[in-house]
Amino acid sequence: MNMTRHRSLGLLAFIAAFCFSAAASFSGEKRTFFLTEDLSIGTESEDDNLIFASVASIGLDATGNIYILDWAGGKIRVQVFDPKGKFMKSIALPQGQGPAEVGDNGAAVAVGPAGTVFVLDKGGRKVILFDKNGTYLRLFKVDFEASDIGYLNGDKLIILGLNHGKILHLYDKDGRLLESFGEPFEVPSKLSQYKDIPSLRYPMLFSSSPDGSIYVLNPHRFEVSIFKDAKLIGEVEGRSDLFEPVRVTPPVQGGFSIFFPILTVLKSGERLYVTVRHRAFKKDEQNEMIVYENNKRVGSLTLPGMPLAIDGQGRLYCSEETDFPRLARYVVREK
Repeated sequence: MNMTRHRSLGLLAFIAAFCFSAAASFSGEKRTFFLTEDLSIGTESEDDNLIFASVASIGLDATGNIYILDWAGGKIRVQVFDPKGKFMKSIALPQGQGPAEVGDNGAAVAVGPAGTVFVLDKGGRKVILFDKNGTYLRLFKVDFEASDIGYLNGDKLIILGLNHGKILHLYDKDGRLLESFGEPFEVPSKLSQYKDIPSLRYPMLFSSSPDGSIYVLNPHRFEVSIFKDAKLIGEVEGRSDLFEPVRVTPPVQGGFSIFFPILTVLKSGERLYVTVRHRAFKKDEQNEMIVYENNKRVGSLTLPGMPLAIDGQGRLYCSEETDFPRLARYVVREK
């Protein structure tokens, strides 16, 4: 999220090798976009540094190095690669309650331009800092249930979660809370019996861009709020057959499950790439990426993964899992 989460073995780089395209499917769209893959990181055997349990998060530093949060079961680590996909180092994140350890409720990662890695331990309600060499620096606590973290220029962090009536919280790198903003979303009447559940009032993920823009999905409808300098500056509305609002299953033996929509927003110049994950969450299902320019929808295409980061050249870094988990980098082109 920081700018800023198959076909053969090993580390592969393809120039103009695979393309995913689709004609614009929304009324009035006349432009057609496609993706050309130019880098793949991931394999299913032979090299442990390239075998991922999952590509849960992707971050980039100022030199274009790639940081992959690999999370599943008891194996949690951040794998670092250079811009050409060469393995550089691994930052181990053992599970536990220690200062440099992560609990079993999940983690999220943000990366600073100098290569500082910020790990949000959701269960431990803390942020763990590592330097560019992967050395543990320190941690700071957050006093609420947080679901995601992002980096903003100026060594500032945004943490998502409901606290004191706001959902976005700005911290400096030393853990000082600078400001909280963003109103929680209203729970619709059909979910009124669950209205006291805090997590129904904000999404599980958000997106941010180097210019300081923050994009937050309303989990109950296809509407993205845009914040800058702690102020709501606009909204982008959309439509997708893949989008499904939050669902809560009926209680069974005292418990229930909540299913959240997954959507990412990445910015390049005046263009936004808004990607909706297929609600079936199946490996063989295609997701939809909608292209906006000046907040107007101009096209769409399907793709097998979820774009989680974008670089200064406008290349998309996607988490994919068709045959095995991998990172794929794409150049966006227009016919």
